[in-house]
Amino acid sequence: MFPVQLRRDARTGNRRETNAITRRKVEEAVAKVRPVSGAAPLPGKVVAELTFGFWTYLISDRLEKQVWVPYLHGAYPAGTNRHDIRDALEELRSFRNRVAHHENILTGSESRRRRLIDQVRRLSAPAATDLQSRSDIAGLLQARP
Repeated sequence: MFPVQLRRDARTGNRRETNAITRRKVEEAVAKVRPVSGAAPLPGKVVAELTFGFWTYLISDRLEKQVWVPYLHGAYPAGTNRHDIRDALEELRSFRNRVAHHENILTGSESRRRRLIDQVRRLSAPAATDLQSRSDIAGLLQARP
């Protein structure tokens, strides 16, 4: 679970929890998949219950000090720029949403497709290889008029 972190709001001067949204989302996911017995839910089920938007939010500017610095930066190679990760994940999330809403995805460029594949590769090289082997998008983009 994410620790409670309080910070003074510069505008109001009041202390507020900076990661309340993140904590609430995790708590909701845990409650949704908790077995009837009351035992701890399987971590994989909790992870699967959280939205892609949740995961991209973890890389946001707002959570840099609370999540990126102490935890997430270690998941990437040393020297990885958080802004590059944030932008690529946001682009990937936007693309995924376009697919989910049956929008035309062939209006994008080959360089955009490569950036998306590169982001997947940063997270998992085998997943990127699998994605490329199953995807016809590169050929379709190349063949379009």
